[in-house]
Amino acid sequence: KQINSQTLGLDTLNVQQKYKVSDTAATVTGYADTTIALDNSTFKASATGLGGTDQKIDGDLKFDDTTGKYYAKVTVTGGTGKDGYYEVSVDKTNGEVTLAGGATSPLTGGLPATATEDVKNVQVANADLTEAKAALTAAGVTGTASVVKMSYTDNNGKTIDGGLAVKVGDDYYSATQNKDGSISINTTKYTADDGTSKTA
Repeated sequence: KQINSQTLGLDTLNVQQKYKVSDTAATVTGYADTTIALDNSTFKASATGLGGTDQKIDGDLKFDDTTGKYYAKVTVTGGTGKDGYYEVSVDKTNGEVTLAGGATSPLTGGLPATATEDVKNVQVANADLTEAKAALTAAGVTGTASVVKMSYTDNNGKTIDGGLAVKVGDDYYSATQNKDGSISINTTKYTADDGTSKTA
Protein backbone atom coordinates (compact mmCIF):
# COMPACT_ATOMS: atom_id res chain seq x y z
CA LYS A 1 0.00 0.00 0.00
CA GLN A 2 1.33 3.37 -0.92
CA ILE A 3 2.16 5.56 2.04
CA ASN A 4 1.62 9.26 1.57
CA SER A 5 0.04 12.21 3.35
CA GLN A 6 -3.43 11.18 2.16
CA THR A 7 -3.26 7.57 3.38
CA LEU A 8 -1.88 8.80 6.69
CA GLY A 9 -4.78 11.20 7.08
CA LEU A 10 -2.55 14.22 6.87
CA ASP A 11 -3.96 15.69 3.69
CA THR A 12 -5.71 18.48 5.60
CA LEU A 13 -2.79 19.22 7.90
CA ASN A 14 -1.35 22.67 7.42
CA VAL A 15 2.30 22.26 8.30
CA GLN A 16 3.16 25.85 7.45
CA GLN A 17 1.73 27.77 10.34
CA LYS A 18 1.49 31.50 9.78
CA TYR A 19 1.80 33.97 12.61
CA LYS A 20 0.50 37.46 13.14
CA VAL A 21 3.28 39.54 14.63
CA SER A 22 2.40 42.26 17.12
CA ASP A 23 4.21 44.45 19.59
CA THR A 24 3.34 46.56 22.61
CA ALA A 25 5.38 49.28 24.27
CA ALA A 26 7.46 47.84 27.10
CA THR A 27 8.33 49.55 30.36
CA VAL A 28 11.72 48.27 31.39
CA THR A 29 12.88 48.72 34.96
CA GLY A 30 16.25 48.51 36.61
CA TYR A 31 18.06 49.33 39.82
CA ALA A 32 19.11 52.89 40.50
CA ASP A 33 20.20 54.95 43.47
CA THR A 34 18.11 58.00 44.17
CA THR A 35 18.33 61.32 45.94
CA ILE A 36 14.95 60.59 47.57
CA ALA A 37 15.63 59.51 51.14
CA LEU A 38 13.52 56.76 52.62
CA ASP A 39 10.74 58.43 54.58
CA ASN A 40 10.99 56.77 57.98
CA SER A 41 8.20 58.89 59.48
CA THR A 42 5.77 57.40 56.98
CA PHE A 43 7.00 53.91 57.79
CA LYS A 44 6.66 54.51 61.52
CA ALA A 45 3.04 55.61 61.06
CA SER A 46 2.31 52.37 59.20
CA ALA A 47 4.10 50.17 61.74
CA THR A 48 2.39 51.12 65.00
CA GLY A 49 0.97 47.59 65.08
CA LEU A 50 4.47 46.35 65.91
CA GLY A 51 4.24 48.03 69.30
CA GLY A 52 7.11 49.66 71.12
CA THR A 53 7.98 53.33 71.23
CA ASP A 54 9.77 53.59 67.89
CA GLN A 55 9.89 51.63 64.64
CA LYS A 56 12.56 52.37 62.07
CA ILE A 57 14.21 50.91 58.98
CA ASP A 58 17.90 50.02 59.28
CA GLY A 59 19.97 50.40 56.12
CA ASP A 60 18.83 50.06 52.52
CA LEU A 61 15.97 48.01 51.24
CA LYS A 62 16.42 44.53 49.82
CA PHE A 63 14.77 43.50 46.56
CA ASP A 64 13.77 39.99 45.48
CA ASP A 65 14.29 39.74 41.74
CA THR A 66 12.17 36.57 41.53
CA THR A 67 9.04 37.99 43.16
CA GLY A 68 9.36 41.75 42.75
CA LYS A 69 8.96 42.25 46.50
CA TYR A 70 10.85 44.64 48.76
CA TYR A 71 12.06 43.96 52.29
CA ALA A 72 13.42 46.11 55.09
CA LYS A 73 15.32 45.34 58.27
CA VAL A 74 13.30 46.91 61.07
CA THR A 75 14.28 47.77 64.62
CA VAL A 76 11.48 48.22 67.15
CA THR A 77 12.48 50.08 70.31
CA GLY A 78 10.67 48.76 73.36
CA GLY A 79 9.26 45.79 71.49
CA THR A 80 9.90 42.13 72.26
CA GLY A 81 10.69 39.81 69.37
CA LYS A 82 9.79 42.46 66.82
CA ASP A 83 13.20 43.18 65.30
CA GLY A 84 13.84 41.55 61.94
CA TYR A 85 12.98 41.62 58.26
CA TYR A 86 9.54 42.65 57.02
CA GLU A 87 7.99 42.93 53.59
CA VAL A 88 7.37 46.57 52.73
CA SER A 89 5.57 48.56 50.06
CA VAL A 90 7.28 51.44 48.30
CA ASP A 91 5.68 54.48 46.67
CA LYS A 92 7.64 54.88 43.43
CA THR A 93 6.88 58.59 43.18
CA ASN A 94 8.19 59.82 46.52
CA GLY A 95 10.15 56.99 48.16
CA GLU A 96 7.70 56.52 51.02
CA VAL A 97 7.95 53.06 52.57
CA THR A 98 5.11 51.41 54.47
CA LEU A 99 4.73 48.07 56.21
CA ALA A 100 3.06 45.57 53.87
CA GLY A 101 0.07 43.44 54.75
CA GLY A 102 -0.40 44.67 58.31
CA ALA A 103 2.35 42.40 59.62
CA THR A 104 2.78 42.28 63.40
CA SER A 105 5.93 40.15 63.55
CA PRO A 106 9.04 39.68 61.41
CA LEU A 107 9.28 37.09 58.64
CA THR A 108 9.50 33.65 60.20
CA GLY A 109 12.29 32.48 57.94
CA GLY A 110 14.09 35.79 57.90
CA LEU A 111 15.08 37.49 54.67
CA PRO A 112 14.36 35.26 51.63
CA ALA A 113 17.52 33.86 50.10
CA THR A 114 16.54 35.33 46.74
CA ALA A 115 16.29 38.89 48.12
CA THR A 116 19.88 39.72 47.28
CA GLU A 117 19.66 43.12 45.62
CA ASP A 118 20.70 46.13 47.70
CA VAL A 119 18.70 49.16 46.61
CA LYS A 120 18.43 52.63 48.02
CA ASN A 121 14.97 53.02 46.61
CA VAL A 122 12.73 51.46 44.01
CA GLN A 123 12.97 50.07 40.53
CA VAL A 124 12.72 52.95 38.10
CA ALA A 125 11.85 53.16 34.43
CA ASN A 126 15.33 52.92 32.96
CA ALA A 127 15.15 51.70 29.39
CA ASP A 128 18.66 52.91 28.63
CA LEU A 129 19.18 52.35 24.91
CA THR A 130 22.69 53.81 24.74
CA GLU A 131 24.38 50.46 24.17
CA ALA A 132 21.66 49.24 21.83
CA LYS A 133 21.77 52.42 19.73
CA ALA A 134 25.54 52.18 19.47
CA ALA A 135 25.23 48.63 18.13
CA LEU A 136 22.56 49.68 15.64
CA THR A 137 24.58 52.68 14.47
CA ALA A 138 27.62 50.46 13.96
CA ALA A 139 25.44 48.24 11.78
CA GLY A 140 24.26 51.22 9.73
CA VAL A 141 20.77 51.33 11.26
CA THR A 142 19.37 54.78 11.95
CA GLY A 143 16.06 56.05 13.25
CA THR A 144 14.15 56.37 16.51
CA ALA A 145 14.48 53.26 18.66
CA SER A 146 12.01 52.03 21.25
CA VAL A 147 11.68 48.94 23.43
CA VAL A 148 8.72 46.66 22.68
CA LYS A 149 7.43 43.31 23.90
CA MET A 150 6.86 40.92 21.00
CA SER A 151 4.09 38.38 20.59
CA TYR A 152 3.12 35.98 17.83
CA THR A 153 -0.43 34.71 17.27
CA ASP A 154 -1.12 31.67 15.08
CA ASN A 155 -4.22 30.87 13.02
CA ASN A 156 -5.79 29.12 16.01
CA GLY A 157 -5.53 32.22 18.16
CA LYS A 158 -2.69 30.88 20.30
CA THR A 159 -0.28 33.62 21.33
CA ILE A 160 3.41 33.02 21.95
CA ASP A 161 5.56 35.41 24.00
CA GLY A 162 8.39 36.68 21.84
CA GLY A 163 10.38 38.52 24.49
CA LEU A 164 11.86 41.99 24.16
CA ALA A 165 12.97 43.70 20.98
CA VAL A 166 14.17 47.10 19.88
CA LYS A 167 11.93 48.55 17.18
CA VAL A 168 13.30 50.94 14.57
CA GLY A 169 10.73 51.89 11.96
CA ASP A 170 9.10 48.64 10.86
CA ASP A 171 12.09 46.50 11.80
CA TYR A 172 12.68 44.57 15.02
CA TYR A 173 15.97 43.61 16.63
CA SER A 174 16.15 40.90 19.28
CA ALA A 175 17.20 42.42 22.60
CA THR A 176 18.11 41.55 26.17
CA GLN A 177 17.42 43.50 29.35
CA ASN A 178 20.49 43.85 31.56
CA LYS A 179 20.37 43.85 35.35
CA ASP A 180 20.62 47.65 35.51
CA GLY A 181 17.66 48.02 33.16
CA SER A 182 19.68 48.92 30.08
CA ILE A 183 18.97 47.20 26.78
CA SER A 184 21.48 45.36 24.58
CA ILE A 185 20.98 44.14 21.04
CA ASN A 186 21.55 40.39 20.78
CA THR A 187 24.56 39.79 18.56
CA THR A 188 26.58 36.81 17.40
CA LYS A 189 30.31 36.82 16.73
CA TYR A 190 31.62 34.70 13.88
CA THR A 191 34.65 34.33 11.61
CA ALA A 192 34.09 35.24 7.97
CA ASP A 193 35.53 33.33 5.00
CA ASP A 194 38.41 35.79 4.82
CA GLY A 195 39.35 35.02 8.41
CA THR A 196 38.18 38.30 9.89
CA SER A 197 36.00 38.45 12.99
CA LYS A 198 32.47 39.70 12.37
CA THR A 199 29.50 40.59 14.56
CA ALA A 200 25.93 40.12 13.38
